[in-house]
Amino acid sequence: MPKSQLFESILDEVAQEYADAEIINRWMPEDGEYTGVITKYSEGDKVYDDGGKMAWARLTVQLIAPHDTGEGGIDGKEMSIGYSTKALFSLKGDTAALSGRVINDVRVALKVLQDSLGTVIGFEIKTTIAKNKQSYKNATITHIVPDAEAPETV
Repeated sequence: MPKSQLFESILDEVAQEYADAEIINRWMPEDGEYTGVITKYSEGDKVYDDGGKMAWARLTVQLIAPHDTGEGGIDGKEMSIGYSTKALFSLKGDTAALSGRVINDVRVALKVLQDSLGTVIGFEIKTTIAKNKQSYKNATITHIVPDAEAPETV
């Protein structure tokens, strides 16, 4: 089936944006406590149609032992922990766990996230039900794993 010229011109307009797009991993393991290593930090912003705006940051975490390593196991799988200016409490709590102190400056908190690459962390996954009756999985960093070394595959 031939493509229309409009279709092709739209694809031309978004080609670079698509090439530069980041893959966001929305998978999270089941509720529970896990160990992982922070492998990536990214940030950005969004402007909504109604004029509202939001800044966001995201950590990519690779799960490491002692999780199931058998077929279908989760060791080595990656997941994302997201933060936004719409929910600053999670950023404040996680950066407190990473730095060992409460950080009251949002820019300093983001710097803590940026500087956490290679850090082995303990974190908890918990499913909550929102007022709209939808369930959401949330990840909360609980601590840095002392004296832990990130696996060489990271």
